[in-house]
Amino acid sequence: MTAPSFGFSVPQAAAFRDGRLAIDELVAFVQHAESLGYRDVVVADHILVPPNWARVIGDVFLDAFTLLAYLAAETERLQLVLGCVVVPYRQPLSVAKAMATLDQLSRGRAALGVVPGYLRAEFDALGVPFGERLAMTDEFIAIMRTAWTDDHASFTGRYHSFSDWNLKPKCVQHPHVPIWVGGASKGALQRALAVGDVWHPLGFVVISDAFMAAHEAEFAGETMQTDGVTPERLRVALASAADDAARHARDLSSLEVVVMPGPPPASPGGAHSAIHTGTRASRGGQEIVDWFGEYLDAGATGFVLGLAGATLDACRASLEHVTAEVMPAFR
Repeated sequence: MTAPSFGFSVPQAAAFRDGRLAIDELVAFVQHAESLGYRDVVVADHILVPPNWARVIGDVFLDAFTLLAYLAAETERLQLVLGCVVVPYRQPLSVAKAMATLDQLSRGRAALGVVPGYLRAEFDALGVPFGERLAMTDEFIAIMRTAWTDDHASFTGRYHSFSDWNLKPKCVQHPHVPIWVGGASKGALQRALAVGDVWHPLGFVVISDAFMAAHEAEFAGETMQTDGVTPERLRVALASAADDAARHARDLSSLEVVVMPGPPPASPGGAHSAIHTGTRASRGGQEIVDWFGEYLDAGATGFVLGLAGATLDACRASLEHVTAEVMPAFR
């Protein structure tokens, strides 16, 4: 078995004190992770978070493009993953330009994660039609890939059209920066097969049915678009993807499957009943080794950790536990 990759999501909220970012401490944290052998540093993307969802996913989100550009100057080896940009929120040529620039600044270490998004209130606040998010996502990804790879780029679509444009600079990586497709749905996997280098499903439910029901008035009409992927669900999804891969002339083995794992079912709360349970998988111990092994047996090729802890010190301890007690088991 090839050794899996390990990455981590930047604990943005943990780096704030009294409303101010402890940037030097955050940089030291990321540099420490790099020294421990982590491959990917992942920065989440939200522009606005409505109050009901803020209690679930948090409300501290730095601009992902700016933060990754800063970290590019402070690191040497980490892959800088924007994971994941909510594609319909932004003009695709602007995103293509920003990512190509990040790839140049980092000497070829940028990667772009893409998702259609799920927070209806955020869409409404930005004036983006929620019901068109899937069509916008697919078209905007096609526009970015065209702009990155064609010196005489032309495109005719529902939302944008242009002819004979040359976006410069191009990406350092060829044919372009790696595309991580976020989401655990069948549609997300199909999108990954069509345009992605990495499929990046969540292995946990961000918000449980029980919590949703208990706060029915706040979440009326809202659902999570991405369910939690257990090892068994991952195995079934990849087995059923063979026909889709053939339709896209895609070798399924060429697709990385990088999971943000949920906790083992025996953990307190279980794998599908708590809020933001991904943090409970970022610890050491044989239970986690066995659980990650199940994901790998099911087809995963790597992991991104959602780190446990309200402070950078606590998050650092999570990283170190995984480094000392989990990563060696798969080398």
